[in-house]
Amino acid sequence: AFLPRAGGGLVPRDEEALLSALLAPSPLQVSCLSARLTALRALGCYHAAGDFKAMLQHLARLGDASVTVDVLRTGTLRRVPLDLEGALLLLPTLTQLLASSHEEHAEASLDALSLVLSSFGSVVAAARSAATGGVGVDLSGEARARRCHECYDHFDAIRPRLRELAAGDGATQRRAVDLLQGIGLVMGMA
Repeated sequence: AFLPRAGGGLVPRDEEALLSALLAPSPLQVSCLSARLTALRALGCYHAAGDFKAMLQHLARLGDASVTVDVLRTGTLRRVPLDLEGALLLLPTLTQLLASSHEEHAEASLDALSLVLSSFGSVVAAARSAATGGVGVDLSGEARARRCHECYDHFDAIRPRLRELAAGDGATQRRAVDLLQGIGLVMGMA
């Protein structure tokens, strides 16, 4: 291996020394990993306390795609009691991940979106097709219908990106095709 010389030209250097220099922790790397660990610990505290909505709100506030992927990859969504309100907290974050140029981010988003679709897709579709305007006021029913419409809008908004991924290749291609088909079948989107 060669390293640049201060006055120009290249100086040969021991490969082991070069690897050591490249793998040595830099202050920036240590700072980034420390911030990531702090964020994951805070999210872990919410999870341990059973406050999953606060965990999802904090995750959204962080806006750190790497932390989000770390949380999604642990399978946390499969083990928490996710409700429609929690899904709505999560969908904007998943939409941002889906738009990422990093394949791992898109994969994590596709997996989580598939889980949300399988958990709430039929509920969302039923709420959209249900007749509105009965006798009396049903505030909780209206709030649920509003959340269902918002979920539907999120899934509708990601379809162009899913089509892009489905037209490509790589690990995300098959998942994007499956999710597009699922959205079409469950929610009736063509």
